[in-house]
Amino acid sequence: ILQDQFLFFEAENGAQAIQILQEHPNQIDLILLDISMPVMDGKEFLQYKKRLPELDVIPVIIITADDSPQQQISTFTLGANDYIMKPFIPEVVTRRVKNVLDSNQRFKEMVKEYNHMSERAKTDRMTGLIDRVSAEEMISQLLAHAVGASIMVMLDIDNFKKINDTYGHDYGDKVICAVASKLRTFFRKEDMIARMGGDEFAIFMEDISDTLVAKKKVDRLCAGLSDIQIDGAHTDITCSVGIAVTSEQIHTFEKLYKCADQALYHAKCNGRNMISIYGEDLTD
Repeated sequence: ILQDQFLFFEAENGAQAIQILQEHPNQIDLILLDISMPVMDGKEFLQYKKRLPELDVIPVIIITADDSPQQQISTFTLGANDYIMKPFIPEVVTRRVKNVLDSNQRFKEMVKEYNHMSERAKTDRMTGLIDRVSAEEMISQLLAHAVGASIMVMLDIDNFKKINDTYGHDYGDKVICAVASKLRTFFRKEDMIARMGGDEFAIFMEDISDTLVAKKKVDRLCAGLSDIQIDGAHTDITCSVGIAVTSEQIHTFEKLYKCADQALYHAKCNGRNMISIYGEDLTD
């Protein structure tokens, strides 16, 4: 009935069906399952299938000659999505198969959209970087289980308001995106880069205590900002940077952020393209 519409793999029992599923991972869209089979019957197969997440997501249509209410209840209790009665009526078989496939596809699309929305909720829409709320949550968790010291770098684009006022907000958005892109190239993959809001960024570097290493990275970053082009033209982007390292007194997100932010403020007060380190340039 369905051979012109689908590619089939055939099994004589549940054990063979499991072998086929394992040989063709992520390739099976639907299982048509007879309850009465030798070696491993349909009920045993469904019980085994439920224990494997990669198989449990594949919809199942039970094939049965028993149309009693008890059999119908049992069919759905076992985890089947629908059932087809023997003897087969071609139009009914085709419609039930397509209904289950369509329903499963809609479910997959809903899951995909939900995951996409969840992912977007954790990132800044403009830059794709982690947003402030997620950064605070994730850094707090890392600090709670940290063994070694960690560093937070706070970065702020110099005179950003003037950039917006002079060239417009669209140009300012491009500057923010360009700086975000540059940040990704200057830090390790394991470093957490977040947009804290406006033109302010944070970089969290786990298991590193040498502020000199962080300062060298930031020095190269500041020099690299001069290479940024917006609309085909070089820009005059500079930034101010504050750096703070964890210690016995600075071991929570709130304290680490506050210290890095104070260092950033100190840098901004000393002119463009300045770097300040909490504990070296200022203490409180």
